[in-house]
Amino acid sequence: MGTVSQPGDNLWTRCERIEPDFVQVGDMYVVVTGKSYADDVDDPSDPYAFDPTTLKVDMKEQRREMRLRFGSNTQNGDYFMGRVILRTSEKSGGAFGNAVTGGAWLPLS
Repeated sequence: MGTVSQPGDNLWTRCERIEPDFVQVGDMYVVVTGKSYADDVDDPSDPYAFDPTTLKVDMKEQRREMRLRFGSNTQNGDYFMGRVILRTSEKSGGAFGNAVTGGAWLPLS
């Protein structure tokens, strides 16, 4: 029997900064969630809160599978998403150390 090769790279992604672009009433939050391994359970971060005047949300969240969830618990709050930008880095292998290089600014829209 031969080995089965999976297509694609085995990379960890780290989200370092989110630049929110929302027309919003009230405070909002973003939760980074995802998995370290394919069969692992979701590992949600603590909520990162931001208000209408917030220019950037700094963080160091890393996952192999990553999702972002935006929300608001403000009574009568409302929001409309514009062009949110992420600062990310990638690394093959395990957890990030000081040797992370490069990165990208990624628009969500």
